[in-house]
Amino acid sequence: MEQKYPFFKALIKPFSDIFDHFKLFLFYGGGAAIFLTLLSFVFSQTFLCTISPFNLQMSCSQNIKGYFIYFALKLLLVCVFLRLWYDIIYLAKKVDLFYFKNRLLGFLRFFFYVIVFLILNALPALSLVLLIARVPNPNFVIELCYFTVVSLGFLVPFALIRFYKNIACLIEGLPFTDFKKTFVQTSFKTSKIVFSFILMLAFCLLLFLTVVGNLRLHIFSPLMAYNIFAEFLFELTLIFVVSVFIGFIRTQKEIFE
Repeated sequence: MEQKYPFFKALIKPFSDIFDHFKLFLFYGGGAAIFLTLLSFVFSQTFLCTISPFNLQMSCSQNIKGYFIYFALKLLLVCVFLRLWYDIIYLAKKVDLFYFKNRLLGFLRFFFYVIVFLILNALPALSLVLLIARVPNPNFVIELCYFTVVSLGFLVPFALIRFYKNIACLIEGLPFTDFKKTFVQTSFKTSKIVFSFILMLAFCLLLFLTVVGNLRLHIFSPLMAYNIFAEFLFELTLIFVVSVFIGFIRTQKEIFE
C-alpha cells in the first residue's frame, strides 16, 4: 500500500514542537539570542545600523572583512543552538558540562553540514547570476547546452527537499536511507512536500517581517536601550525561524521512517 504524505503534520508539527516545549525554547533560545546580541554589539552590526538616520548616531562598522567574520561566528552560534535544541527535544539528551565537552566536534561537523546545505540551496541564485551576466553565444548548440547546464541549479533545492529525512539521519549519526528507497518513498509526493515547506516558510517570513516592521516603526529613547531590545528580539525571532526549519527536517524523517 502506498504511503500517504500527512500534509498538515508536515506543516504544523515544526511549530507545535516549539510551543510544546516553550519554556525550554525561551531558556535556550533566549540564551542564544543574548549571545547573538552581544556578538552584534562587539562587531558593531546592531539593529539600528540598518535604520537611517539613526545609524549615524550609533557606532556601525563598515569593515567588509569584519562583516564576514561576524557572519561566520553568528552562523556558528546558531548551529550550536540548533544542535543543542535538536538533541534536547528530539533525542532527549541531558545537557551538562560533559555534553558540551563531548559535542565539540559534533558542533563543528554540524556547522560544516549547514554550510554545505546553504551552498546547495544558493545554487539557484548563482544560476540566475550566470544567466544574466552571460554573453550570448552565436552558436545555438553551445548556447543551448550552457543554458541547460546552468539552469539545473534551479532544480537543486527541489531535489534536495525530497531527501530531508537523510539530513536528519546525518545529524543523528544514523546511516543514510538508501537513496533509491527515499526516491521511491517521496515519488508523487514532491508537490505536497514543497507546498508544505513553502507555506511553513511563508508563515516564518510573515512573522519575521512583522517583527522587523514593528521594531522599525516603534523606535524609543534612549536609543541604546532600544538598540539592545530590538537586537535581542530580532535574534530571538531568527532563532524561532531556524528552529521551525530544523523541526521540518525532523518531521520528514518521522513521516518517511
